[in-house]
Amino acid sequence: MRPDNKFLRYYRTFLTSINVDVFLLLALLLYALNYQFAKPAVHIIILACLFVFMRKVLRSDMDLFKSRSRNLINIRFFLSVGILYTHSLIYQNPISQYFFENYGLTVLGCIFLSFFMARTVGFSPLLRVAVISTLLLSIKGIVEYYQHGVETYRVDAGFNLPIIYGTNVAILSVLSMNAMGVFFREKQYAWFGMSLLAISSGITAIAMSGSRGPLLTVLFLIAVVLAVHGYRAIHGRALFGIFIAIIAASILSLSVTPLDDRLIDGFQNLSSGDATTSIGIRVELWKGALDIIKNHPLIGVGVGEHNAYFAERLKQDSKFIHDSAYGFKHLHNDALNILAWMGLFFGSIFLLPIACLLVYFWRQRQSDVGFSGLTIVITFILCGLTNTPLMRSTSVSLLVLLTMYLLSLIENGKKKVDTE
Repeated sequence: MRPDNKFLRYYRTFLTSINVDVFLLLALLLYALNYQFAKPAVHIIILACLFVFMRKVLRSDMDLFKSRSRNLINIRFFLSVGILYTHSLIYQNPISQYFFENYGLTVLGCIFLSFFMARTVGFSPLLRVAVISTLLLSIKGIVEYYQHGVETYRVDAGFNLPIIYGTNVAILSVLSMNAMGVFFREKQYAWFGMSLLAISSGITAIAMSGSRGPLLTVLFLIAVVLAVHGYRAIHGRALFGIFIAIIAASILSLSVTPLDDRLIDGFQNLSSGDATTSIGIRVELWKGALDIIKNHPLIGVGVGEHNAYFAERLKQDSKFIHDSAYGFKHLHNDALNILAWMGLFFGSIFLLPIACLLVYFWRQRQSDVGFSGLTIVITFILCGLTNTPLMRSTSVSLLVLLTMYLLSLIENGKKKVDTE
């Protein structure tokens, strides 16, 4: 029995001393280097945290549940996963199964991690790791672009879809923008320079992916973040210089990447109404989604069942949507996708966690941590206007882990103030 007892003692010591913060920061670096390496690392720490979580619950240790805000958001995430799981059982098609695996399982793992976040490592180490990760992920895409040597090539850096790569770089770039303001105010000029380099390389990498939505999102948030941090701390001349440097990098990246032609083509296609272009197809899909919501407002048509609906409608009206919009796995808009599939009632419940994160960080926007969380959520939402990052585990994990870490920082800070 002694070896068993000794083993159990070491095992319990390991579980109770897990430093989730350090593992998450390392996982963020791995994420930038290779997502396939980061995924098993996160899975291992999730399993370890699950054992600790169950052990504390069985012992009625209520310390885990003292953050009311985190608990409310976690409950809403649980509801969204439950709704999606129910749909995957009812509508057993490849799209519903894919959606549940990428969103549902990812969110469940992140929820367990959230109970152990932000206990030892603070805000500044996260910002430093975010800057390094932005640089690594961006450079990876830039190198891939020049390796292929084709001007119209769109990089994806191993994320399989260029627009998902662009979305993930956009999220990290926005966090690096916040880091830039914080480092300037704290006079950490070396890290400030690194942040500026990370943002410039991030913009270039997004442009090389040919992702219009993520690039426009980042450029919009550059102005917002610089305005906020400029108002708080950055002097006028420095702020102007930073803005000019980032805009110059943006113009340069646009002039040598496939996004230049894609932006021009996008505006031309939008004005011409050509339904066979990427913009035209999206417009047709959105028209179809609105038609689904109009005719099935309460419960929708089911996850992944939009093509079956389109087929029936096209039998009734051959001009309902253009043929080029038929056959896609999703409707190229997160909100329309969910509302058309799940209806207004269940769809609203599913989207509620994102809305709650948005409201929570809006209320905390006066702090650097809260404002960083707010800009991350806005980035994710804006990128979801022309694509569906909610269906991709790479984007969902990045959003939930970063926002829940920032939320935990705020809540743990409140607990320290209360106990002092």
